[in-house]
Amino acid sequence: MKFFIISSNILLDSSRTLSQVCLLVTSLVFTLGCESKISLPDADPATLKEIPNIVPLSTIDHTPSLAQRLYDCTYEFSDIDAGFITLENGYFEKSYELGGATKIIIKLGQQFEISDINNDNQLDAVVTLIADYGGTGTFTYLAVVINKENVLIPTNTICLGDRIGINKIQILANHVVVDIIDRSVDQAAAERPTIIVPRYFKLKENTLTEVVK
Repeated sequence: MKFFIISSNILLDSSRTLSQVCLLVTSLVFTLGCESKISLPDADPATLKEIPNIVPLSTIDHTPSLAQRLYDCTYEFSDIDAGFITLENGYFEKSYELGGATKIIIKLGQQFEISDINNDNQLDAVVTLIADYGGTGTFTYLAVVINKENVLIPTNTICLGDRIGINKIQILANHVVVDIIDRSVDQAAAERPTIIVPRYFKLKENTLTEVVK
């Protein structure tokens, strides 16, 4: 960097006009700026953050998960004339007439479990279906959805009861244990269920049956 000293006699010389003095000072400042070089410290590589890799959209797997597919799956339902229903976003509705206009509503229950039930190294599911036939009752059904090479194969459905709750679902090797929240035999169906009752089911050749213990 070069330094320039402006003597007082230059600035105070009466022979110079004010404009000449301003021009001289401006020239000196411009010269200082041109001759100066600002030196920045070298960046420490340890402090630099690596830019994350950007994954192309074409390489992302957009296949719906098994849990998502349960909401649009077809289930066997013997209580329906057709023998099966197909959910749309977890919901099925069908109108019919039986002494007056009414409808059937079936929903996928909040309680379902995903695991390999038949030891084929593919994830299967145990689901609950909630059916409302237009009366006071709300019936809970149990079904297994077998995943065979990414094709979902539902089993038969088994009714667990009217206005009950589900505490827990466990999947074992070809078996399902469901802890149902039920009532005692002397309680009315309208009363709140409070008793936990385990029930056992077995899967054999894609058919679900209850095991009485």
